[in-house]
Amino acid sequence: MKSDTAGSEVSDMKTAKALGTRACDINELPLDVSVCIFQRAAMFSDPQDEYNGYLNSENLENLTRIKMVCRHWRRIISDSPSVYSRFAVRGVWTASFQRSSRYGRFVEYCLEKSRSRFISFYIVCPMLQNEHIQSMISKLVQHSNRWKDVKIYVHFKTLSLFEPAKNRLNEVTSLDILFHAHVEEEEYLSAIDCFGSMPKLNTLKLSGDFILWELESFPWRQLDTLELNDVYIDDTVEILQQCVNLVHCVLCYTSVDFPQSYRFEKLRRLSITFPDSTFFEGYIDTPNLEELYIDISEYIESVMDVESIIAFLYNPCMDSQALGLKTLSLVMENHNVSREDAIKLATRFPNLASLSINAKKLENHMLNMLEEKLPSTKIKLTNMSTHR
Repeated sequence: MKSDTAGSEVSDMKTAKALGTRACDINELPLDVSVCIFQRAAMFSDPQDEYNGYLNSENLENLTRIKMVCRHWRRIISDSPSVYSRFAVRGVWTASFQRSSRYGRFVEYCLEKSRSRFISFYIVCPMLQNEHIQSMISKLVQHSNRWKDVKIYVHFKTLSLFEPAKNRLNEVTSLDILFHAHVEEEEYLSAIDCFGSMPKLNTLKLSGDFILWELESFPWRQLDTLELNDVYIDDTVEILQQCVNLVHCVLCYTSVDFPQSYRFEKLRRLSITFPDSTFFEGYIDTPNLEELYIDISEYIESVMDVESIIAFLYNPCMDSQALGLKTLSLVMENHNVSREDAIKLATRFPNLASLSINAKKLENHMLNMLEEKLPSTKIKLTNMSTHR
């Protein structure tokens, strides 16, 4: 099959040749290139889709259609375990027993076809466990020594089914957990303990009704990425002082009482969304920070005002990163930002590559003023009063 015969796919061959593209026999492409093309054709959708890039029971049908084109393509896909090593079980919110059974067969199929490859999976089953969900998780646990990138969105009582994998997760580098139910302290502690030792873990994402109390045995020092969404940290000092290698930190709806001054030496990216009203009273020393995102749009002026944000940014602890910060994003949909506020931001961070401000109201001519003070900065201003 010649790629230049597909007129609908190459609308202007002259343009393609001008760009240096050479028409060739698609069956002569290197194996890994062919596999990549087939995967993208079958699995990739909207980049904003959280399931993008995962094989699931729906787009498996697309892969089957591609296999049916010719014997050569069927052999390429069948002999490529990497195609099946990244899969997702999606939509098990109100699944019937019969539908749950289908998901179990899909997981078993992927485990078999991926052979001995490391696997990355995304399991969404927040409903209470049934026999088919138990069977599906049991099959996954049998291959826990192959787990690499793990995303689990489950009802907290279902999470205990993963306990047989404890201390067998030697290759896991990323763990993303969301609980779908309120979790009491003792239930949480018994559930999180089911994963045990993870010597290669570097990314941890927790969402839901998590309560972090005493997790001294958890490998905090290994983490370079930490995301906490709706998580309560009882003793910030004991936990965060162990996260000495953090590069990327996201705190959303998370109660964090930073000590008066705490230093994150390696932190490059920090995102703070809907913090407690007292959050900005503490100081975070991040000498190598490059990207900062702050979202207080849920609060009204009387609870948290723009002045408190600017005072936080002007704290002496921020002096070391003021010149190095490259990206600053502020989302304040219930707040007015004055010309004086903008001048303070531009003065504080003169080397920004990107500045984004989303506010309830912005004063006229603010963009022109910022462009004069920050001529090398890409500036985006959103005035919500004109967008509603």
